Amino acid sequence: MEFREVVTYHNHSFEEHEIETEDGYLLTFFRLSAKGKPVSENYGKPVIYLQHGLLDSSISWLINEYEKGIGYHLANSDYDVWLGNTRGNRYSRKHVKYD
Repeated sequence: MEFREVVTYHNHSFEEHEIETEDGYLLTFFRLSAKGKPVSENYGKPVIYLQHGLLDSSISWLINEYEKGIGYHLANSDYDVWLGNTRGNRYSRKHVKYD
């Protein structure tokens, strides 16, 4: 399943942000809401940034059982959750010049 499918299946909304690095790579970051709430309600909450490990992607924070997914747990615990992706994984393969 893709990020969008996993998140919407559990009744969460999200924003997708594309961030350009100094050397032209375009990295996709996701901002996760609490269950049943719009992402706009995240403003002003403490920010949590989750970065996956080697050969992985941001979905790794969500694919466990729902109750065990740390991304969902933090979002439902009143944090503004951001999930990053490093270059080369399934969500960050674009480049401004070499795409």
